[in-house]
Amino acid sequence: MPLRCHTQLLTLTQLIVQTDGGYIKDKHPTRDNFEALLTKVYNPENLVRKASKKTDNIDREITQKSYAASSYKDHHKSIKAMTLIAAKKEGLTKETNVVALSDGAKNCWNVLKSLKKHCKSITYILDWYHISKKFDTLIRQLNSDESEQLTSIKWKVWHGKAEEAITRLSDLYGLLVTTEFADKAHDLLKYIANNKAYLVNYELRCSFGKVYTSSAIESGVESVINTRFKKKHKAQWNRESAHRVLQLRTSLASNQWAQDWKLVKQCIYKNAA
Repeated sequence: MPLRCHTQLLTLTQLIVQTDGGYIKDKHPTRDNFEALLTKVYNPENLVRKASKKTDNIDREITQKSYAASSYKDHHKSIKAMTLIAAKKEGLTKETNVVALSDGAKNCWNVLKSLKKHCKSITYILDWYHISKKFDTLIRQLNSDESEQLTSIKWKVWHGKAEEAITRLSDLYGLLVTTEFADKAHDLLKYIANNKAYLVNYELRCSFGKVYTSSAIESGVESVINTRFKKKHKAQWNRESAHRVLQLRTSLASNQWAQDWKLVKQCIYKNAA
């Protein structure tokens, strides 16, 4: 099963939109961590192949992209509005075909589906990065026979055979129901079944150089959210302050700091006049 595929440039009328989340430590001692959502938008023409300095592999680099982020608890109104703005910055119009990728979380699908009325078409894909990660975690823990069965099921998902994969995964869960792996097998079955509508033929998309994974957003979550919030273990935040910092970090990550700062200074001068 291929892990990397040659990526061809797609048409000008397409945008790739990916949404994921990260957690931030709440400063209030009795509250749990709260989630911040991050959306990354880019034109596939800006996805270029680049030789890795550390390995012989060919990595992919997005030369131009726009981010949107929000930590507000407002039924996703803020992140939806900012996602639309980010998409328009990257060229979204009524003639754009959007490919929307997510790890399967309902809130992420909710944000992505808000773009439907603003584009020509939208294709939702449960990204391969998270699918593969969930399968591989369990595969490593099972015995050789069960591991082989699960690897075969993963192959079915890779080739877009969703119904057959779910049936076989259900059968495997039945075999594992009395073992220590029952809960993990059930979680995987539930994950695949709940996102069946978003499963595609990943092998086919890969062979045609089409995007099928949201691994690119993982680096965004790491650099925009985790590096500032999660990695600083002593730092604690409320939603308001975290949201403001996220706007600064997304501006920097989108290479729009100079333009955004110019607008801020104009507002300051206007209010001071």
